[in-house]
Amino acid sequence: MRSLNNQLIPLCNYLKSVILLDDKQVRRALKSSLRLFGTGLETDIVPKIATLRKLEVSGSNLVVILMRYPHVLIGNRNRFDDIAKEVVKLGINPLKTTFVYVLQMMLRTCKSTWERKIEVFRNCGLSKDDFQLAFKKSPQCMGISEEKIISAMDFFVNDLGWEPAAIANVPSVLNYNLKKRTIPRFLVARVLMLKGLMGKSVFFSNVLTRDNKFFLDKFVTKYVRDVPQLMDVFNGKVGLAELGLESKKESGGNSCSISASHI
Repeated sequence: MRSLNNQLIPLCNYLKSVILLDDKQVRRALKSSLRLFGTGLETDIVPKIATLRKLEVSGSNLVVILMRYPHVLIGNRNRFDDIAKEVVKLGINPLKTTFVYVLQMMLRTCKSTWERKIEVFRNCGLSKDDFQLAFKKSPQCMGISEEKIISAMDFFVNDLGWEPAAIANVPSVLNYNLKKRTIPRFLVARVLMLKGLMGKSVFFSNVLTRDNKFFLDKFVTKYVRDVPQLMDVFNGKVGLAELGLESKKESGGNSCSISASHI
């Protein structure tokens, strides 16, 4: 239903000659967002690419946009320009892939939702600078529901005793499933510390960010002879009280801690 000579061929030629995509990449880009077929080349795509070039966005990032996030080129041009400039103001390097992640995240989030989530983070103890740092490091944190943000921040701040600023340095911890990944892993680590099988402080990078096989091999299977119920702790079937171990809240805190400071 689109003009072959006036729209489809010029679009494909533009993607190949200006963005430097090959035929295979052009097909992938168009399949990723069929709406590109109906987007005005001269009125939408060209001006937006021009804006990105003025902001010194790298050619490799333009390719990433077309290959993975072509939808960012669809929509209101003024809003696109404003948000692209705002990303730069946040201090995001336009030469880094993070720029693309931040841009597409901000474009797909309406202003009211964006401001509401910022307020949630601030209510959880993050300063303006803390939030900007967290967002730069992990733009995905703004894709988390408000309920999950509150629950995760409550766990790390009130249960583990982390400072909000520490979470801003490792915001990726907020992306994990609290009940299925975060809490079970920290319970296992705490049992091992309280049993004297592990040092008195553990860095979150070894506990939370490793894949499941690594965690099970290093923290569960390795110690099942010493703590036969460790797998049940990991699976949520046994708690600290059932093992005769006090929780942090019950004991008023002790020298065992799981730190966010080491990456």
